[in-house]
Amino acid sequence: MCTYNPPIDTMRRALDAIVAQLGDVPFAEFIVVDNNSSPPLGERARLSDYPMRLLQEATPGLTAAREAAIENARGDVIVFVDDDNILGDRYLAMVVEAFSADPRLGLLGGRVIPEYEAQPPAWFGDFEPWLAIRRHPPDLYVETTDPPYSNCFPVGAGFAVRRDLAVAYIEDCAETMRVQGRAGTVLSSGEDTDLGLFVLSSGRKLAVIGALGLTHVISGGRVRREYLQRLAVGHVKSALLLEEKWSVRFGRPIFPEVSPPLVTLLAKTLVAVALSLWSPRYRVKRHLFTTLTRARLVRGFKGTPSRFASSFSSNS
Repeated sequence: MCTYNPPIDTMRRALDAIVAQLGDVPFAEFIVVDNNSSPPLGERARLSDYPMRLLQEATPGLTAAREAAIENARGDVIVFVDDDNILGDRYLAMVVEAFSADPRLGLLGGRVIPEYEAQPPAWFGDFEPWLAIRRHPPDLYVETTDPPYSNCFPVGAGFAVRRDLAVAYIEDCAETMRVQGRAGTVLSSGEDTDLGLFVLSSGRKLAVIGALGLTHVISGGRVRREYLQRLAVGHVKSALLLEEKWSVRFGRPIFPEVSPPLVTLLAKTLVAVALSLWSPRYRVKRHLFTTLTRARLVRGFKGTPSRFASSFSSNS
């Protein structure tokens, strides 16, 4: 579990759900990485009753925290659980069973159901996937062996990876490009997909199992339109970076939706701008399409995605 200034009550629910399952997995260890919380997590919450190792990682950002977990973990499989994720019954045991049954499986995810602390607006459903919500049916089983990206890529909420692949991923990032992920108020993302693409490039496969379920507690601030508008910009930035990093290595697009014909993109942008005058849904989409259009135009002038992808701030 990687955490930064967590709501303590929600985090305790997450901790309790994990601890209740540790006995189901022989030789399991539980690591919590405090990613520079202020004050430090150990001073904010009574954690001595939990059978866990508490690590400190001063470098901000989820990627740095996960790297600290990977470097300190001793098991063959690592399950990443956010501090607002409540694992369902037998979650850890099912992860072990899945990896034991399939040597080619590299990264595993499941079903993510929201628990909203504040009622989201009626139009919010379009954007649930941006918050790692995956309302997969319980009987779903999907394997992925190649791009492009789809909603059946495992998301970071509760996903599990073989440790040897995670270590190799860190080494690969040092030689290529490190996708930073979220840090503080910066709403860029993509680190989960980056790991998934590395797993595929290594000849392993991804899988999503609907029976593997967890509850994702969503705070009230994350269903606000203003938050989603910032998140839209972060998603564009992340998709462009991942497209740059991986499309050449795979020889095919990773996110075909970021590179439609320019005339199509301009048409979608104009529609979103017009409808945003009275639709909050389209105010969010306006940020998405205008950011992507600006990126495409800059690429047209400069020619190289790396020159413009990093220029977008997710706080725009």
